[in-house]
Amino acid sequence: MSSERYRAATVAGGAIGVLGSVLPWVAAGVFELDVNSVYALVASALVVVVAVGYWTSRSRYVVGALAGVVAALALEAITNFASSGPPSVVPAVDTGPGIGAYVALLGGALALAGVALDVLAD
Repeated sequence: MSSERYRAATVAGGAIGVLGSVLPWVAAGVFELDVNSVYALVASALVVVVAVGYWTSRSRYVVGALAGVVAALALEAITNFASSGPPSVVPAVDTGPGIGAYVALLGGALALAGVALDVLAD
């Protein structure tokens, strides 16, 4: 029973990661993302697909690795912006990571926590 709750948390984390990855598209109204956002989108989608379809002891490690990739890509976007700061010339478009990076980080962390708790419960 608890394994299904951890699996549901993992799927929810993957879905939140997908939302965070596509949030810049929705907010800007255009289909222009950097490569890391596309990687985070694909990894989040794979978290959902694998967690829904193949929840075995071996696939949990794959899902955990994919969730880690999502969290790492989102964290990289946040820290890159924090370390470099805003550009010296104020651009017309905001170049910050935006709320999407924070949402993707939350989704990756939730999916990773679901996998970790399920592995520890065994």
